[in-house]
Amino acid sequence: MRRKVASQTEALTAQLDRSERAEREVIRLNSELRRTQREIAFTLGEVIENRSKETANHVRRVAAMTESLAFMRGLTVDESRRIALASSMHDIGKIGIPDRILSKPGPLSEEEFELMKEHTVLGYEILSRTGGPLFGIAARIAHEHHERWDGKGYPRGIAGEDISIEARIVAIVDVFDALSHKRVYKEAWPAQRILDLISEERSSHFDPSLTDLFLANFSVFSEICESMPDKTRT
Repeated sequence: MRRKVASQTEALTAQLDRSERAEREVIRLNSELRRTQREIAFTLGEVIENRSKETANHVRRVAAMTESLAFMRGLTVDESRRIALASSMHDIGKIGIPDRILSKPGPLSEEEFELMKEHTVLGYEILSRTGGPLFGIAARIAHEHHERWDGKGYPRGIAGEDISIEARIVAIVDVFDALSHKRVYKEAWPAQRILDLISEERSSHFDPSLTDLFLANFSVFSEICESMPDKTRT
């Protein structure tokens, strides 16, 4: 009897060991998958940014600020990280925009701006073909991050909460980062001028509650920007 019990105990212990090893392997594979997704997402975003004369830290800053603002908005840690990762692909549609427009050292003509607008639809079409929740979020962000709270944005002119929360978050931090850094078509804006514009655009361009959160935590987003400066390519 004792031998039988001992044998059963050994068998149960071996089974538990196998289960624990299997669970650790699943955790390792999931971690590796998330790391791979992150690398792919940032690489895709950086490929687009590197077509201009500025560097790709824009996508990393936008991702970091997106994660912070999403968490401040009340999303969970996992949701905030997922949206941040998806945000790194918000401009993927620029792959279909000619270099003469992307790198033009000055304001775009009306015709050129109409072509530039197409990057939102192109990005949606590219990302929506890929399965999985991450790329679904990325597709929405790519499609809607130039929509406006008042319905005067593009490409569809949707308004208010018809715009996904992910795109509303990215809309603010994308504009903030673009204004904070020098580009081929403009100089960097001083902080107070950016603050004034974002305040003025509350309830017109930007979600009012998100705007309030952003302005109340402006120093947090400024620190993120300063931690990842641009490095001009040679």
